[in-house]
Amino acid sequence: MKRGLMGLVVGAVVVAAGVSVWAETCTTCCVISLGYPWYVTASTTGCLSYSGHARHYSVTLRAGVAYRIVLRVPWGRDFDLKVYDENGNLVGSSTRSGDCDEIVPVTPIWTGPFTIVVYSYSGSGCFTLQLYR
Repeated sequence: MKRGLMGLVVGAVVVAAGVSVWAETCTTCCVISLGYPWYVTASTTGCLSYSGHARHYSVTLRAGVAYRIVLRVPWGRDFDLKVYDENGNLVGSSTRSGDCDEIVPVTPIWTGPFTIVVYSYSGSGCFTLQLYR
């Protein structure tokens, strides 16, 4: 079942063709610095009950707007973050190891619906999902 990110329709994310999207890898530091001036435009919380469990969130994002999708992970858990376009194409992901927060920066080339997937690679617990722009 898809859930709206706090029921809000906000901006837009990029799609695979011609999009500048990247995924981070965790090194020794798990603290995410977004820099300035990024603002939270939507936020929600959820829980994953077991390894392999996933939650899906649907959001409409606007073309040409730079976004940062951030997953605040509980300590000792390994959760991943993936973003798909309306055609099911993966447009960005963050699969840091361990209890690192995840971040996926995306700048869409068209306005449309995108699916954000929070996945438990290992462990269970509650998380916070935030959309910055």
